[in-house]
Amino acid sequence: MTPQQVEAMTEAEQAERVAVLDGNFPELAGFTPDERARLVVIVDTYAQTAADDEKGAVSAFNKNIRRLIEATGADVVVLDHLQKSGGEFMGSLAKLGDADGMVKLTRKGDRHALLTCEKLKDAPEFEPIALELLPVELEGVADHAGRPYGTLIATEGSQTYRQAKAVTKGAKTTAAGVLLNLIHEPVTKATLRELFTNHESQTGELKSRQKAFNRALEILVNSGLVTLNGELVDKATA
Repeated sequence: MTPQQVEAMTEAEQAERVAVLDGNFPELAGFTPDERARLVVIVDTYAQTAADDEKGAVSAFNKNIRRLIEATGADVVVLDHLQKSGGEFMGSLAKLGDADGMVKLTRKGDRHALLTCEKLKDAPEFEPIALELLPVELEGVADHAGRPYGTLIATEGSQTYRQAKAVTKGAKTTAAGVLLNLIHEPVTKATLRELFTNHESQTGELKSRQKAFNRALEILVNSGLVTLNGELVDKATA
């Protein structure tokens, strides 16, 4: 509905629409208020259910979402898309202003995604959450060629995300990645330095290779991927 259509409705008509909404969910009739409070409605997507991205349409959309909340007692999650650049959501800033909360899910490589908090109205914003995307084959479901379908399941992935961020840059392995691959068991820092500076991936003067070793080790320690106990270096446990 347009904002003009919403404004033209009488209170009775608005109440009737709420009743129609409630009537579309007959299974809610036996729910207690506490049970209704745990319901979640997912709107997929904003673009499929709204007139456009302009401020007036966003305002009208938000009013309808509020009516849905009042009618069902549910929390409502609206899915939206970022711009092609991946930085911001599409359309009016009214989306952010009208929302009680907004989180952004960004794909990071083939195996990870990062969940960041853009806004929380009634609580402190949370720190970014790293998710690992694990492929799972769906049993008994195949396409016309007999190939099984699969999906991705998101699990806690802070350790593997830190590792991926530290050891790869695009399709290339970083110096930190080379160093991590050289640690198979607890090893002294001196021995590890020698292995690293003599590795085929390291070129240039010895002094520059030693500096690269120090930087790589610092990255791995700060990322929580290895532990440094005195002169002993080891991979960190998950």
